[in-house]
Amino acid sequence: MNRLHAREKRAKDEQKSKFKDELLKEVVDKGEVKNPSCNYELHDLNSVVDGKILTGYGGGFQQIYFVVTAVMELHEQEINAYYKRKQENPGEVNRATNAIELMLEQYFIPFLIGYLKDMKADSFTFVATPQVKELLESFKIGLSPTGFYELAKMNKDQYLQFRHMFVERRMCKPMWESNKNSKAMELLLSSFC
Repeated sequence: MNRLHAREKRAKDEQKSKFKDELLKEVVDKGEVKNPSCNYELHDLNSVVDGKILTGYGGGFQQIYFVVTAVMELHEQEINAYYKRKQENPGEVNRATNAIELMLEQYFIPFLIGYLKDMKADSFTFVATPQVKELLESFKIGLSPTGFYELAKMNKDQYLQFRHMFVERRMCKPMWESNKNSKAMELLLSSFC
């Protein structure tokens, strides 16, 4: 019985080793480190998984930011082909055909909604910084019984001030302020806002 168990364990160890070698060869060694993601421990205060709130390694917003930034940097020159096609046949260009075209707002928002549905999250939560809290209190926007700010109660002028704080000032959040790709931040924040 011990020999059989030892053989099974050895076979499993060999499979693990082969898998690890394959993973290193096909994924890790081929991977390209995109700065500044390699300099951050990516995390959010919370993320939703199956209705439970957990501390989430990988911070959803920062992950999306780094993906959008990588697509913009790697495929930036390909956007000219889209505009050329659109100029030649304006009625025929009605969907994105590659990754960089997904970064155009008219295609990005439906893509982002699909992504959020796939995450099976009812919402995307942002923690209010002291500056945002102060702004919302000046609007007399309170918390709902579930503990979230009732942003739907803002009037148009208040929304514009909130949007400025959220998009332009990046909620005065140092990590977001240091995200260097302003096009990616503008796309993400304005889409969420």
